[in-house]
Amino acid sequence: MYLVLDPRLSYTGLKSDYADNPELLVDLDFSKAALQSHFDTVYAKPTSNSAAVDVTTPESPTKFDFTSRYNQRAIAAENELAEYFRLTITPEPWTVDPLQW
Repeated sequence: MYLVLDPRLSYTGLKSDYADNPELLVDLDFSKAALQSHFDTVYAKPTSNSAAVDVTTPESPTKFDFTSRYNQRAIAAENELAEYFRLTITPEPWTVDPLQW
């Protein structure tokens, strides 16, 4: 089974719609936690705890790459799921049904 996140539906919008139904609120929070867990398991990059040790001897000068600042790429979002939830906080006016494209 495949699920598609609809950008027209936001977590905050659903949460406000379900404000008077505690059972739906629990299910919504459970679904968000399950989605976050699935994202962390399948898509998130593993974090490494090992720090690189820089070993230099006093006799040799430290190399410095002065061109590195010109080759910097744009930093991608670390957590795409959190970025999705952030982007869908403000609803956008949709005039086209994405399924009819």
